[in-house]
Amino acid sequence: MTRPLITIIVFFSLHLLVLTVAAQMPTSVGCPGCYELKTHIEANYFSHDEASVRYLLAQSRDLVDQHPAAWHPHYYAGLINVQLGNIVRHDDKDMAYRHYTDALAHMLVAHERSPTAEITIVLADVYGKLASLKTFKMLYYGSRSKSHLIDAFRMDEHSPKACLVAGIEMMWTPIIFGGSTKRARRFLEKALTAAPDWREPDRLIVRWATRAEIFAHLAQLEILCKRPSQARHYATQALSLVPDYGFVLRDVLPQLNQRNCQLLFSIRGDDGLRAAPPMLNIQSEACGVSGCIDGHSVNGTLDFRSSLISIGDIGNPGGRILRTQAVEINPTAQLHTAVSQK
Repeated sequence: MTRPLITIIVFFSLHLLVLTVAAQMPTSVGCPGCYELKTHIEANYFSHDEASVRYLLAQSRDLVDQHPAAWHPHYYAGLINVQLGNIVRHDDKDMAYRHYTDALAHMLVAHERSPTAEITIVLADVYGKLASLKTFKMLYYGSRSKSHLIDAFRMDEHSPKACLVAGIEMMWTPIIFGGSTKRARRFLEKALTAAPDWREPDRLIVRWATRAEIFAHLAQLEILCKRPSQARHYATQALSLVPDYGFVLRDVLPQLNQRNCQLLFSIRGDDGLRAAPPMLNIQSEACGVSGCIDGHSVNGTLDFRSSLISIGDIGNPGGRILRTQAVEINPTAQLHTAVSQK
């Protein structure tokens, strides 16, 4: 082999090595600090520690200001706002809606600059969350969510992220608008199969839709399908991977620990109680109730500590408080009670 040929081979070998190393380096052109924030987002992804997540949001806003032309800071700010919306949603739906709208604004900027499958999937998720909180805009937000989800699957049909978001959307969308628990299960199971081998094409993309997250949403699906034992199995699987998983601990398990019971009652005028059949599986301090008041179907909550049933707005009569009498749990875990208007 001639010396010039050896020189050429060595040169191209070194050049290839440099390119390979550069491709693996966690850098973002024009965005120093992005990789560090990305790792912090992943470390706190399952947390319900609002203060810590708000600190990350402040960091993402600093990056947006420091690097106005970059898309990664907007992407991170969008993801963090989604997480904050999820955290506060149970107690403050208005604040959750504001976080989701902020997430949408950031993701639209990111999508304009980098219309990747990742940004498209997150947009589908954000639109879906907005649809769930604003009834009068549900059709618009829902159609936007579906459109972006279709685009995401066209870009990468094997993505566990797209399958997870599709499963969640199918789970919570009313049947009349195309929702289906069966289709939700298929999407979530497909996501579970794809997750272990999934690799992000960009090292600055946040890793989510892992097995723990998919198990958590399978648990939620089983609760909706009234299969508590299977739901508890999936919740246990999620916690075995992430013991401090906020969504499972704060949202999923409390649903499973509620009394699995139903009190049927009927009140007409001042006649008082008409029916109170037994309730089974008494495990906590409150349970759901349903029944009829003056011909109106109502739902409410029976609190065993106060012996009060809280009934929501049922039209002109407005909300009501009912008082239970002679609450008793017998040895077979059946409950009998009398109900009267307070």
